[in-house]
Amino acid sequence: MKETNVKPLSYFLPYLKQFAPRITVVFIILIGAKVATVLAPFYLKNIVDYLQTNITQAVVWEVILIALATYFGVRLIGVILNELKDFIFARVEISITRKVSKRVFEHILELSTRFHLEKKSGAIANMIQRGLAGIEFVFRFSLFNILPTLIEMFLVIGILLFNYHPIFAITTIVTLTLYLTFTVFIVEQRAKVQRVYNGHVNKAQGMSLDSLTNVDTVQLFTNKEFEVERYDKLLAEVESMALSNKTYLYLTNLGQGAINAIGMLVLLYFATEGVYTGAMTIGDFTLIIAYITQLSIPLGFIGFVYRQIKDSLVNMEDMFNLLNIEKEVKEEKDALALPSFQDNISLNNISFSYDGQREIFTDLSLTFPKGKTTAIVGPSGSGKTSISKLLLRTYDVQQGEVCIDGYGIKSLTVDSVRGLIGLVPQDTTLFNESVGFNIAYGNTDATQDEIEAAARKASIHDFIKSLPDGYDTLVGERGLRLSGGEKQRVAIARVILKGSPVILFDEATSSLDSKSESIIQEAIIGLAEERTMIIIAHRLSTIVHADNIIVLKHGALAEQGTHHELLANKGLYHELWQIQKQEQEKEHTQV
Repeated sequence: MKETNVKPLSYFLPYLKQFAPRITVVFIILIGAKVATVLAPFYLKNIVDYLQTNITQAVVWEVILIALATYFGVRLIGVILNELKDFIFARVEISITRKVSKRVFEHILELSTRFHLEKKSGAIANMIQRGLAGIEFVFRFSLFNILPTLIEMFLVIGILLFNYHPIFAITTIVTLTLYLTFTVFIVEQRAKVQRVYNGHVNKAQGMSLDSLTNVDTVQLFTNKEFEVERYDKLLAEVESMALSNKTYLYLTNLGQGAINAIGMLVLLYFATEGVYTGAMTIGDFTLIIAYITQLSIPLGFIGFVYRQIKDSLVNMEDMFNLLNIEKEVKEEKDALALPSFQDNISLNNISFSYDGQREIFTDLSLTFPKGKTTAIVGPSGSGKTSISKLLLRTYDVQQGEVCIDGYGIKSLTVDSVRGLIGLVPQDTTLFNESVGFNIAYGNTDATQDEIEAAARKASIHDFIKSLPDGYDTLVGERGLRLSGGEKQRVAIARVILKGSPVILFDEATSSLDSKSESIIQEAIIGLAEERTMIIIAHRLSTIVHADNIIVLKHGALAEQGTHHELLANKGLYHELWQIQKQEQEKEHTQV
């Protein structure tokens, strides 16, 4: 992707238009503040010239006091106007930062499963954080430092050009040109290093978050040294680029300081010569000194600001590039909200592949009738879980069509499709919030009574009430304070509260112990009386009650029927049943 520093700023145009009147007022005040700042040295010059002229005569103190009051009054007006523009612009800066943050967050939540599998959440969070900080810096300092300084430069150059020998204006222009050219060149070189540095930081932070998230696995496999070494290698790359970054920083400061000092020295020389020859007064000399001082302070700062703005633009570009990532699952403009679920869900001659190379399904057709329990079984790699992803439209088929009551799901809104189906996955991930919050996530408007009713149906209410804080008990990161069976029952309660007419269990009991499996199995049977059930299962004993069992092999339909019909067929299902039966008998014998 082509790197550019203009593109990030273009994202702000729609937001800036909303605050056009306020921004116009800010610009007017800003110009007024700079005019006051530039005029102040003139009054100082007049005071000095008056004192010099009347050094041997009686000084009229009223004149001096009026001149001093005018000088400090003008400076005070400049200070007040500067503070006023900051106050007025604060709402613009804060509001736009909030709106952009919301837009990026919303877009990331809409991106496909593939994106979230390939990207580490720590790196994404860091990218957004740096980008938002960059927005605040660019707004504040580009408007309140660089722009005012440029305005002041033009005003000062104009004053020097029309009131003094051209050499003063020429020297100022040459100094500023050299200063800005050098700054832009060196910072552009440093920006390339900054981009690489950001990439290494993202990798290091993503890897550290990944290790901390899986700290149990790290400790159980005694791989602390391995993880530390892996992290240190990434930190070494960060260190290398940080040193390069610092080198450019030192070169920038050294070059800027030298150019600024030489320019000031030349101006002072000509000013001193002017006083010595009588072409200039002491007041003129004071005026030149005042302007040099006024310009040197923001000039010294403008180098830092430009570097920071350049870094901020890089960080903003990284963040806004997230907005350039297209959604893999796109909703049609005229998509319909599914009115209700009346008949069935069907897969009609679908073909699907994750990477465009290895086909998962080819010309597969299946039907899931309303009010029935349909199970999907098969060996590992047969495509069972892929069906759940297609039904929930986290991926789209390449050929064929997934339909609900005859509507192709691509013609329906994504929310209405996902609202129809409630998922209980194999590995339930919970928010680091209370048990009640996690159950209520199925319906954020649910009352406490409704939450508890869902928990009872999922056979988790009594357990929750036994906890010290009941429904307010925190579950920990990813629900690690709960056992696998407890997490699954919370997930079931959440789906019940969601109220979806179809519930999809994606190997929800495959990693549980027999007791937890039995409890969840009872909950599933209870739900089957009032919902349409799709159960993707590894353990065949959990789906013997299903109205129809679909058996997949290598992404194709091998056979289907009831448990007894499939056993009588002596096909793949019978083979899988016998294998699991032997494994269970072996386990009982060992016990």
